[in-house]
Amino acid sequence: FDGDTPKSERPELLRKCQVFLTNPDMLHFTILASHTRWRQVLENLRFVVLDEAHVYRATFGSHIALLMRRFRRVLQHYKSAPLFVACSATICNAK
Repeated sequence: FDGDTPKSERPELLRKCQVFLTNPDMLHFTILASHTRWRQVLENLRFVVLDEAHVYRATFGSHIALLMRRFRRVLQHYKSAPLFVACSATICNAK
């Protein structure tokens, strides 16, 4: 679910979704900004997976951390407590 998802398809996707993929920008600008529209999705979240965790550092990492705090506060509002998982396929100096 990102800016390229046609607006006409979004309501049906929200009703039927079992796996929901998005990015930090959409989380900030769309989901958190109008979280009441996303209530059903937010109440039923079981997992939040942050991929490419190795790039969340410096200023960008700080922004992501603050975004996740905001996201968790909204989830608490809906009494949702999904498991947060961070993934990275990057292995530095693997032997």
